[in-house]
Amino acid sequence: MTVGSAAALALVRQVACGATALALFATATTVGCGGRSQSSAAGSTSVGGSEASGGAPATEDYVGVVLATVMSDGEGKTYSSTAAFSQGGNGVRLDACSTCCCYHSIGLALPRQPPNAATIVLTTTESDHALVSLVPSSNHLRKSWVLNQWGVVGASDYELVNSEPWAPGQTLRVTADGNAIHAFAGEIRAGAGFDGLAPDILSQGMVLDRTRDFNLTWLPEDEDEWITLTVQQIGGDDGFCICSAPDSAGTLTLARDEVEKFGVGSGHYELVRSITARAPSDNASVTLVSQVGVTGGVGFR
Repeated sequence: MTVGSAAALALVRQVACGATALALFATATTVGCGGRSQSSAAGSTSVGGSEASGGAPATEDYVGVVLATVMSDGEGKTYSSTAAFSQGGNGVRLDACSTCCCYHSIGLALPRQPPNAATIVLTTTESDHALVSLVPSSNHLRKSWVLNQWGVVGASDYELVNSEPWAPGQTLRVTADGNAIHAFAGEIRAGAGFDGLAPDILSQGMVLDRTRDFNLTWLPEDEDEWITLTVQQIGGDDGFCICSAPDSAGTLTLARDEVEKFGVGSGHYELVRSITARAPSDNASVTLVSQVGVTGGVGFR
């Protein structure tokens, strides 16, 4: 399988930590996370640790996420937004991969058409000017990692759309006209970038020594935020690992017994800081997620 770097990172998230009937994998190949694991005809999954704590199941008819992201590749920043919804399932859990979720020899199946909330508009609390509008398309079904990453679902008919920029610390407002997912509105703060990263993957890239643990540290910004590191190798078994930790911890570790499963070669990483907030709807549990992150190359040695 040959995938460009941007598509590779999208693929990482498409299949990460999903555990519902509408997951990106068909029901027969659904995989688990946060201490749950299953084998599938498409490949195998290994997940360390015990069941992640927190995150009560949703009682509404639907669950979903609206995502606003700014990513840097060392040369420039890209602002984007998307959304995804599912009938049934659990609420978003940023701690789903707190003990690292790793997958190898992954195969993908086509998802079903998901429900939507009609047009979704992202603005700031300072202006009614739309930074971006998300419009579902019945002709475009996007394999999506947005909810799968946190154990909810894995398909969306909202395309990932480039947005006008916002500033760190600004409050973003999200409003949806409503459809199967009834109308909702909510606000979320835009987070700040990374300081004090060690090793300095921003300027030096990331190198994983297959004979030892990989430890990453940073200067925390907010105790309510979560950090997620995704590492993927393209070629070979097309494996990847996702590790998450509370921002306040200031550190996370990808264990040697997972690192050594990658072959010598190259890949990609993505490091994101996530903030969540709720957007009330009378028939859905909708989570807003604001992310700021960086992406770059990985060397496996």
